[in-house]
Amino acid sequence: TLASYTGVQSTYKKDNTQTPSLTDESSGIKNFDFTQISRGDLLQTVNNLIKNGEMDLDESSSLVLLMGPKISVNGDFAPNSSNEIINVFDMLKQSISFNQSIGNTSGMVYDTKAFDALKRLQGSTSGINIVA
Repeated sequence: TLASYTGVQSTYKKDNTQTPSLTDESSGIKNFDFTQISRGDLLQTVNNLIKNGEMDLDESSSLVLLMGPKISVNGDFAPNSSNEIINVFDMLKQSISFNQSIGNTSGMVYDTKAFDALKRLQGSTSGINIVA
């Protein structure tokens, strides 16, 4: 959950959706950080970005397998994997390389769209805690 790593809280956007993000405690400013986000928080964040018009479905499609629980080769869900902290950029780079190695051009295109969208948002303000 959000309490699983330091400095992370949730903030409410103008439409009352919740977006997990990195927080600067002294200023109350919350910034996106996709280098250390849980799979579950990534799901919530991407859904809110889509709802708020900050990301489209093409940009999010390569993120679907990174959000939520891991699934093993035999189809079992890994317990508590939605709380696993991941670096989304590293995972997308690996996916781009893999897709390139097998000649999957469309996979590379969608991975790059996701990478570019998150890079655009990385470190930007996701909200301000007016109580801080």
